Amino acid sequence: MHQRRIIIQESEERHGEPDAIYEILYYCPPCMAERWGCSILEAQAHIINNQPHTQRRRAFQEKFRIHDEQVAAEIPALSKGERRNITIKMMTDAVTPISRFILLKAAALRHRGTVLDEHAELTKRMSLCKTMAEVEMLLPEVEALEEKIEELSKPLAFASKGEMPQEFCLVADYSDEWTIIRNPDGSIKSAIRSYHLCTSGGAEWECCTVIESKAWLRRFGLVAWCPKQRWWCNCCGARYAPKMGMLVEIHGGGNVFWLYSEYPWEWRDVKWMSVEEKHRDALTPKSLFDMIETVSPYLGDGMLRRVEPHELKPGSSGEGGSLQGGEPSRPDG
Repeated sequence: MHQRRIIIQESEERHGEPDAIYEILYYCPPCMAERWGCSILEAQAHIINNQPHTQRRRAFQEKFRIHDEQVAAEIPALSKGERRNITIKMMTDAVTPISRFILLKAAALRHRGTVLDEHAELTKRMSLCKTMAEVEMLLPEVEALEEKIEELSKPLAFASKGEMPQEFCLVADYSDEWTIIRNPDGSIKSAIRSYHLCTSGGAEWECCTVIESKAWLRRFGLVAWCPKQRWWCNCCGARYAPKMGMLVEIHGGGNVFWLYSEYPWEWRDVKWMSVEEKHRDALTPKSLFDMIETVSPYLGDGMLRRVEPHELKPGSSGEGGSLQGGEPSRPDG
């Protein structure tokens, strides 16, 4: 009897969105063994070890491990002599309010990394098994580890919301502000903000528009937290893709500077926890959405400029909401 496992895979066409529809692929170890030119037991171990979602998590864990080691190695050195500079002070002031959330998430990721290593080691042992009976003895351990990995991959934010944490997390993503501390006069002492970018159009006609999260044109304007939500640029009409990255704005010491960042897939949980703490009174996703303030990017000395009305796509007010007419169809362009 053929042993079969189900592998869940996201299609690249969906731009890696967290609410993507999953395809279920059925892999038959005997068939794959013939295709790969290996034994059935080796094929089964390979199938288990190379599930797409497991591979993505391992890739992220490796990136996290490298940066985690770099921080441990470099920060102490920066404190010696004159190597500590104002940039480090700015980052320290800005990150302090969310430092406990960062530590919580980092601890969860380290724990998940340990479990992923155990999973990889167990599947390696499976590939060395001589009989199917040996494989079947290891399968319960593998499945238990997979369930643990899945549990450790869940967001830490809004865990108290019962069956609705995903909806609250989706709403929290509409906050562009991760943290802020104000001076007594109301001015910003330190802050971290991140804005989604539209970089469509290629090198010659790149859009290069920074858009507040609530301002993007949405498929479902009235239900911003809908799992099937999609976003389009107010200027060129291109659909947003996480690969476009983000503009990070850091305030501190009376200065502002910007960084280009990859989309913070796993680290969004830190922002979500910050939003959860700031808006404890939010009882529903809609009430949380209404509480989230729109914060505009700092224009600086010519670094950024406001979009002119004639640069907006027809039907867009620049204030977000539904597409013109409220239809869930993609705008032209």
